[in-house]
Amino acid sequence: MAEQAQPDVRQPLSFVGKFIDKYYLRQRPWVQSTTFMAFVVLFAYGFINLLSGNYVLKGNLYVKKLGECSQGTNSCSSYAKYYDVRWGTREFVSNSKGEYYINIGYPEYLSVLPGATHELTFIKDEQVIATQSVKFSRSGSEFVDVTLPSNPPGTTPPPKLESLKLVPTVWADMPSGNYRLLVQGIRFSGGPQKADASMELSLDDSSIALRDHLHGDMPSGHIPLVTNQDLDLDSSFYFPLPSVNSLPVRGTIRLTVPGGFFQFSNFDERFSLPTQQTLGQSLQVTGMRGSILSIRVVLSSDVKVFKKSDLVGKREQLEPDLLNQGFLVQWTDSPQGFIRETDALWTGQAVPFDIVQKLIKVVIDQDIPIKKIEYQYRFVSTPNVDEIQFGYSASCLNSAPISKPTLQNALAARTDAEFKNVIAPVSTCSVATAKSRRRAPNASNR
Repeated sequence: MAEQAQPDVRQPLSFVGKFIDKYYLRQRPWVQSTTFMAFVVLFAYGFINLLSGNYVLKGNLYVKKLGECSQGTNSCSSYAKYYDVRWGTREFVSNSKGEYYINIGYPEYLSVLPGATHELTFIKDEQVIATQSVKFSRSGSEFVDVTLPSNPPGTTPPPKLESLKLVPTVWADMPSGNYRLLVQGIRFSGGPQKADASMELSLDDSSIALRDHLHGDMPSGHIPLVTNQDLDLDSSFYFPLPSVNSLPVRGTIRLTVPGGFFQFSNFDERFSLPTQQTLGQSLQVTGMRGSILSIRVVLSSDVKVFKKSDLVGKREQLEPDLLNQGFLVQWTDSPQGFIRETDALWTGQAVPFDIVQKLIKVVIDQDIPIKKIEYQYRFVSTPNVDEIQFGYSASCLNSAPISKPTLQNALAARTDAEFKNVIAPVSTCSVATAKSRRRAPNASNR
């Protein structure tokens, strides 16, 4: 009986198999050997490089806000800026948007990969805020968000120490124009759970990028957002308004989140600026998808406040008071030293009297005992005609503070001429204290 033929059960070759069969196996033996050795060397090199290389884990750090937030609520968070993040014995730092990056070797990463968690310590001003195990995504290489308390339990925040520098800080001039638009808070809705968003302002057929005041007024790049969370951005992020010299500002803020297949489809939301705007007033605008922005129009130039011992206790109240009047503060070391009084106000040649009146209102509210107001002052230290400074004047050492009625009269002035007339007697420190007047008759005997 004839033997039956067995069917051919070989599987068809794949594309790679066909390529090898067609080209590799038909080569001369020495070519095959060389190719194989090259493949082994490259594979070994890649494997060694994998084990000796670095792996980066990203995280977002927030801090719980105390008191009322920019959105008008009592429960929100802000970016935990410039916190030290300790992984074992190594330390990393969060940036101005609360982002931190842990750079570790692949062997160490592989050792913590099964549990997908690691203990991190968060430090601010050399004070441990929290130590906790933080999970991370194996696929996304990203830590879960961490929200820290404002102060660790059972402790009080360290005092704000004022440093003394040999070289005073030099601040860059702000962009031209009278105003800038702060973006102080956001409640993101209707989009992905987490997003890295960008914002731009459409104004007079031009697009203006968001800037970061705490990062040298550089473009802010993306902003980390979490949906349905009240996020307080403080007073760092702003749009410069170089062509705006009067209110209201007419424009639209556009918030964009990359998404979709290969990021070809974006989440887009627009916010129209309100028609009623007052300098320093906190405003809320709602986007077409339900997100809410907290914005505020402020002046383009900051108020420079020299660090003095008498303002340490007023700092937490002084900054928001100035902000409500439309001013941001730049704290800078004083060339006269820290143990001095704040007794003088200087305003540049282009600062109008009604802006100085807003400063005087803060002086009255904060009970700052200034002794002179130099209006339309020509600064030697800067060519900026919009410069405003609170500081110390040695010529005022023996002078009395400006009386409250005089300050109130200056506040009530209706014209520039009337304002100048009121402050003329206090434009220099020529008013002697009672102690100085009693010593005056004996001055010739010294």
